[in-house]
Amino acid sequence: DIVNIEANRLVDNPQGIEVKDCGVEVHRNFIKGSTTGIKVATWASTDWRIVNNLIVGTAQKGIDIEGYSSYSDVSMAVHHNTIDGAETGIFLAFDDYGGATPGISYNILSNALIGIDITSADGTPPVADYNLFYLNEVRVTGIEDTNSIYGDPLYTNPAGDDYRPRIGSPAIDV
Repeated sequence: DIVNIEANRLVDNPQGIEVKDCGVEVHRNFIKGSTTGIKVATWASTDWRIVNNLIVGTAQKGIDIEGYSSYSDVSMAVHHNTIDGAETGIFLAFDDYGGATPGISYNILSNALIGIDITSADGTPPVADYNLFYLNEVRVTGIEDTNSIYGDPLYTNPAGDDYRPRIGSPAIDV
């Protein structure tokens, strides 16, 4: 079974969204001021997708995914998220991907110490590509990310929580 967590607005909630040991789709959520924005911890062979979320002002990790998967037919994806102001934008730590290839693409990662941090013991490494980085001390650790770019995403009005990219942003059509 897949759990859908959709269209929530969490402000100053210490935990953000946390899911354990189930298939999950987390999409279209606004999370601001939490310790971790979205955490998925799974030691089962389950699908998970984290798509189209806005995560701002997290103290530690914007998206934190940890676990184990022993099957190659599971879907693992982190796409089209905007993460601004986190110690680590996206953190992925798996003991074994079981032949599945997690995808991390089309995300905007700004104002983070580390944009994407990958820790993997065995299996096919994740694919991180076509992301936009801005004002991160380190863009990516643990894997190569050859087609991502660096540039100001030109947020519309971050003070008003409007993180849509304006015309001229390198995030448009990346």
